[in-house]
Amino acid sequence: MAPDSVTTRFFEFAHEALAVHDEADYNFLHYLDMFSPVSTESFYVIDLRRRQFCYVSPRASFLCGYDAEVALELGYEFYSQIIHPKDLPLVANMHKAALRYLSNIGVAEWIDYFSCTFRLQQNYSFLSSPLPRMVYHKMKPVWIDDELRYFICSVAS
Repeated sequence: MAPDSVTTRFFEFAHEALAVHDEADYNFLHYLDMFSPVSTESFYVIDLRRRQFCYVSPRASFLCGYDAEVALELGYEFYSQIIHPKDLPLVANMHKAALRYLSNIGVAEWIDYFSCTFRLQQNYSFLSSPLPRMVYHKMKPVWIDDELRYFICSVAS
């Protein structure tokens, strides 16, 4: 089955600009599609080539009252909408440190994941301001053909 002829649940929440041109990307996205319904955590995927989110799980814990489409549209800017302002530098530094570390090592030496905790700002219609909630965030690097291509990120309370 050709990658461009398949529409799966993944593509319902995938960014419109995401184009699957090779079999490795297609297989990666297909496995995410199968995993998403059974995951108890929220997760999203950062496409490092395009520097944008290419998938956002529709689970509420990461979205903080927003729709997955809003997160995909805003990309990295979505962080400023949901992460507590005092924790934004921490998240930015974690991303930079992970990329710097991974650029200095070989594929065979990569670590399993990077993690930290920070506060999300959960919006509730009955509250006038967001309610902070501590979450555990993990970033799993994904290498395809010896190239760092994605971070799969999970968010759990």
